[in-house]
Amino acid sequence: MYYDSLIKFLSDFFKENSITEKEDGTFLAGDKSFAIKYNEATKCYDLLFAESGEDFKTVSSYLFDETQTEKDVESVAIDFTDTLRKKLSIAAKRSASSVALPTAQGGDKCDLNALTQKLLAIFPANKETYKAHVADNNRFLATAFYKEYLIPDITALLVSGNKKQVKKFCDAVIDIFVHSDDEAAAYSVGAVAAACHGNSDSLALVKEYSDECPTFYSNVLHFSNKLKASKKTRDALIK
Repeated sequence: MYYDSLIKFLSDFFKENSITEKEDGTFLAGDKSFAIKYNEATKCYDLLFAESGEDFKTVSSYLFDETQTEKDVESVAIDFTDTLRKKLSIAAKRSASSVALPTAQGGDKCDLNALTQKLLAIFPANKETYKAHVADNNRFLATAFYKEYLIPDITALLVSGNKKQVKKFCDAVIDIFVHSDDEAAAYSVGAVAAACHGNSDSLALVKEYSDECPTFYSNVLHFSNKLKASKKTRDALIK
C-alpha cells in the first residue's frame, strides 16, 4: 500500500547515508540490513532489521489502514528514519550551513524543487529557515514547510493590498503550474488555495490574475472546496 511512495520519502536519507537496495528488495547499510514490509493482517508497515549474520527482527511498526492516503506515508517515513538513525548510529542533525537551497533539476517539467526555489525567491526571509528545517529533519518535509512558512506568507501577500506584487506572484506560480510535473502542480494549487481559505477577496484576486490561465484558477477553486469539506486537508496545510 503506497510502498513506492514510502521509499521515495526515504530516498534522501538513503542517499545521504549510502544505503543501497539489494535485488531481493532489502536494504544494505554497511554490514547491517533492513527491510520494509506491509503486513495485511495487522494493517501495519513493519521495519525489519538485522545485524551482520543475524535474522531479521521487527524493530518498528506503524499502523496504516485503508483510511490513510498516499500523503500519510510521510509519517511512516519519519518514524522509520528515526528508528534507523538509532540502529545505524547516525547523527540526528546536519549543520544548516551545509544545506543547499533547492534548485530546479532541469528537464521538460518543473518539479517541486523548482516551485520551492521560486517561492523562496519571492519570500527570501524563508531561505535560512529552509536550511534550518532541512538540517533539523535531515530532509525536506515539503507539506510541513509549506504549512508553517510559505502558505502564511502567501496569505499575507494576498491581503496586503499590493496588487503589483500579487500579480507578480500569481504570474510566477502560474508559470510553474503550466510547466510542472504532477507533484509541483499539486503543491502550487494547494498552497494558493490554502492561502485563500476563508477569504473570498483573496480568491477573487487569484481569479483576476489567472485570466490567461483559467485552468489554474479552476484547480484552485476545486481545491478550495476540498478544504472546506475536509478537516484533515485543512489540518495538513493551514496553521
